Amino acid sequence: MYCVWLWAGLCECPGLKVDACRHFYDDTTRADDKAGDKDVEFWTAPEREGWLMKQGEHIKTWRRRWFVLKQGRIFWFKEHRLTSRSSSRGIVRLSAVQEVRSTDDPKYQKHTFELVMKSGPPQYLTADTEAEKDAWIDELHRKRLALRADTQEAVGQLTDLLATHLRGYG
Repeated sequence: MYCVWLWAGLCECPGLKVDACRHFYDDTTRADDKAGDKDVEFWTAPEREGWLMKQGEHIKTWRRRWFVLKQGRIFWFKEHRLTSRSSSRGIVRLSAVQEVRSTDDPKYQKHTFELVMKSGPPQYLTADTEAEKDAWIDELHRKRLALRADTQEAVGQLTDLLATHLRGYG
Protein backbone atom coordinates (compact mmCIF):
# COMPACT_ATOMS: atom_id res chain seq x y z
CA MET A 1 0.00 0.00 0.00
CA TYR A 2 1.43 3.32 -1.00
CA CYS A 3 0.54 6.75 -2.19
CA VAL A 4 2.22 7.58 -5.49
CA TRP A 5 1.71 11.29 -4.84
CA LEU A 6 3.27 11.08 -1.37
CA TRP A 7 6.25 9.20 -2.84
CA ALA A 8 6.64 11.96 -5.43
CA GLY A 9 6.46 14.63 -2.73
CA LEU A 10 3.22 16.08 -4.08
CA CYS A 11 0.79 14.79 -1.46
CA GLU A 12 -0.56 17.13 1.18
CA CYS A 13 -2.98 14.69 2.77
CA PRO A 14 -3.73 15.03 6.50
CA GLY A 15 -0.89 13.60 8.56
CA LEU A 16 0.71 12.21 5.39
CA LYS A 17 -0.37 8.73 6.47
CA VAL A 18 -0.78 6.42 3.53
CA ASP A 19 -3.92 4.77 4.89
CA ALA A 20 -5.55 8.18 5.40
CA CYS A 21 -4.41 9.54 2.06
CA ARG A 22 -7.02 10.46 -0.54
CA HIS A 23 -4.68 9.03 -3.20
CA PHE A 24 -4.54 5.70 -1.36
CA TYR A 25 -3.58 2.84 -3.63
CA ASP A 26 -3.49 -0.84 -2.80
CA ASP A 27 -2.26 -3.06 -5.59
CA THR A 28 -2.87 -6.32 -3.78
CA THR A 29 -6.28 -7.85 -4.30
CA ARG A 30 -8.02 -10.71 -2.61
CA ALA A 31 -9.95 -12.97 -4.95
CA ASP A 32 -13.25 -11.84 -3.41
CA ASP A 33 -12.58 -8.14 -4.02
CA LYS A 34 -15.19 -6.97 -6.53
CA ALA A 35 -14.19 -3.30 -6.67
CA GLY A 36 -12.86 -3.77 -10.21
CA ASP A 37 -16.32 -4.69 -11.54
CA LYS A 38 -17.37 -1.07 -11.57
CA ASP A 39 -14.81 0.31 -14.00
CA VAL A 40 -14.12 -2.61 -16.35
CA GLU A 41 -16.63 -3.67 -18.99
CA PHE A 42 -15.64 -7.34 -18.76
CA TRP A 43 -18.64 -8.42 -20.87
CA THR A 44 -17.29 -6.78 -24.05
CA ALA A 45 -14.07 -7.43 -25.98
CA PRO A 46 -12.11 -9.45 -23.42
CA GLU A 47 -8.38 -9.80 -23.99
CA ARG A 48 -8.71 -13.52 -23.25
CA GLU A 49 -11.56 -15.70 -22.01
CA GLY A 50 -12.34 -19.34 -21.47
CA TRP A 51 -13.26 -22.14 -19.11
CA LEU A 52 -10.74 -23.06 -16.40
CA MET A 53 -10.97 -25.10 -13.24
CA LYS A 54 -10.22 -23.09 -10.11
CA GLN A 55 -9.27 -24.41 -6.73
CA GLY A 56 -11.29 -22.80 -3.95
CA GLU A 57 -9.51 -20.59 -1.44
CA HIS A 58 -11.09 -22.04 1.70
CA ILE A 59 -12.59 -25.37 0.64
CA LYS A 60 -10.01 -26.83 -1.72
CA THR A 61 -12.42 -28.31 -4.24
CA TRP A 62 -12.08 -27.66 -7.97
CA ARG A 63 -14.87 -25.81 -9.80
CA ARG A 64 -15.28 -24.95 -13.46
CA ARG A 65 -15.45 -21.19 -13.97
CA TRP A 66 -15.54 -18.83 -16.95
CA PHE A 67 -12.44 -16.61 -16.83
CA VAL A 68 -12.07 -13.20 -18.45
CA LEU A 69 -8.83 -11.23 -18.72
CA LYS A 70 -9.33 -7.51 -19.25
CA GLN A 71 -7.52 -4.32 -18.28
CA GLY A 72 -5.01 -5.99 -15.99
CA ARG A 73 -7.60 -8.03 -14.10
CA ILE A 74 -8.68 -11.65 -14.16
CA PHE A 75 -12.38 -12.12 -13.43
CA TRP A 76 -14.20 -15.42 -12.97
CA PHE A 77 -17.88 -16.27 -13.26
CA LYS A 78 -20.20 -19.26 -12.94
CA GLU A 79 -21.65 -18.68 -16.45
CA HIS A 80 -20.05 -17.78 -19.76
CA ARG A 81 -22.90 -15.55 -21.00
CA LEU A 82 -21.92 -12.19 -19.58
CA THR A 83 -23.84 -8.93 -19.51
CA SER A 84 -23.43 -5.63 -17.72
CA ARG A 85 -25.52 -7.15 -14.91
CA SER A 86 -23.19 -10.14 -14.41
CA SER A 87 -21.34 -10.31 -11.12
CA SER A 88 -17.92 -11.88 -10.92
CA ARG A 89 -17.20 -14.56 -8.35
CA GLY A 90 -13.74 -13.04 -7.86
CA ILE A 91 -11.00 -10.84 -9.25
CA VAL A 92 -7.23 -10.94 -9.27
CA ARG A 93 -5.31 -7.85 -10.35
CA LEU A 94 -2.21 -8.72 -12.35
CA SER A 95 -0.35 -6.05 -10.36
CA ALA A 96 -0.80 -8.35 -7.34
CA VAL A 97 0.71 -11.35 -9.17
CA GLN A 98 4.40 -11.94 -8.62
CA GLU A 99 4.78 -14.82 -11.08
CA VAL A 100 2.76 -17.05 -13.41
CA ARG A 101 4.12 -20.57 -13.81
CA SER A 102 3.21 -24.06 -14.82
CA THR A 103 3.10 -26.65 -12.08
CA ASP A 104 3.89 -30.32 -12.54
CA ASP A 105 3.25 -31.13 -8.88
CA PRO A 106 1.52 -34.53 -8.82
CA LYS A 107 -0.99 -33.33 -6.23
CA TYR A 108 -2.53 -31.08 -8.94
CA GLN A 109 -4.39 -32.08 -12.08
CA LYS A 110 -2.73 -32.07 -15.51
CA HIS A 111 -2.58 -28.67 -17.26
CA THR A 112 -2.46 -26.72 -13.98
CA PHE A 113 -0.74 -23.37 -13.62
CA GLU A 114 -0.17 -21.16 -10.63
CA LEU A 115 -0.55 -17.45 -9.96
CA VAL A 116 2.04 -16.71 -7.28
CA MET A 117 0.74 -13.69 -5.41
CA LYS A 118 2.88 -10.90 -3.94
CA SER A 119 1.03 -11.49 -0.70
CA GLY A 120 -1.36 -14.25 0.21
CA PRO A 121 -1.77 -17.80 -1.03
CA PRO A 122 -1.27 -18.74 -4.69
CA GLN A 123 -4.19 -19.26 -7.05
CA TYR A 124 -4.25 -22.58 -8.94
CA LEU A 125 -6.01 -22.84 -12.31
CA THR A 126 -6.39 -25.83 -14.61
CA ALA A 127 -7.02 -25.72 -18.35
CA ASP A 128 -8.62 -28.49 -20.40
CA THR A 129 -5.51 -28.95 -22.55
CA GLU A 130 -1.79 -28.24 -22.44
CA ALA A 131 -2.19 -25.80 -25.36
CA GLU A 132 -4.85 -23.81 -23.46
CA LYS A 133 -2.68 -23.74 -20.36
CA ASP A 134 0.30 -22.46 -22.37
CA ALA A 135 -1.87 -19.83 -24.09
CA TRP A 136 -3.14 -18.50 -20.73
CA ILE A 137 0.39 -18.43 -19.28
CA ASP A 138 1.77 -16.63 -22.36
CA GLU A 139 -1.03 -14.05 -22.36
CA LEU A 140 -0.67 -13.41 -18.63
CA HIS A 141 3.10 -12.96 -19.05
CA ARG A 142 2.52 -10.46 -21.89
CA LYS A 143 -0.06 -8.50 -19.89
CA ARG A 144 2.16 -8.42 -16.79
CA LEU A 145 5.08 -7.09 -18.88
CA ALA A 146 2.84 -4.42 -20.42
CA LEU A 147 1.53 -3.47 -16.98
CA ARG A 148 5.09 -3.21 -15.65
CA ALA A 149 6.08 -1.00 -18.61
CA ASP A 150 3.05 1.25 -17.96
CA THR A 151 3.99 1.50 -14.27
CA GLN A 152 7.60 2.36 -15.10
CA GLU A 153 6.41 5.02 -17.53
CA ALA A 154 4.10 6.49 -14.86
CA VAL A 155 6.94 6.56 -12.32
CA GLY A 156 9.12 8.28 -14.93
CA GLN A 157 6.43 10.89 -15.53
CA LEU A 158 6.03 11.49 -11.79
CA THR A 159 9.80 11.81 -11.42
CA ASP A 160 9.86 14.39 -14.22
CA LEU A 161 6.96 16.25 -12.60
CA LEU A 162 8.71 16.23 -9.24
CA ALA A 163 11.96 17.48 -10.80
CA THR A 164 10.08 20.33 -12.52
CA HIS A 165 8.29 21.13 -9.25
CA LEU A 166 11.55 21.20 -7.29
CA ARG A 167 13.28 23.43 -9.89
CA GLY A 168 10.70 26.07 -9.05
CA TYR A 169 12.14 26.23 -5.50
CA GLY A 170 15.77 26.42 -6.66
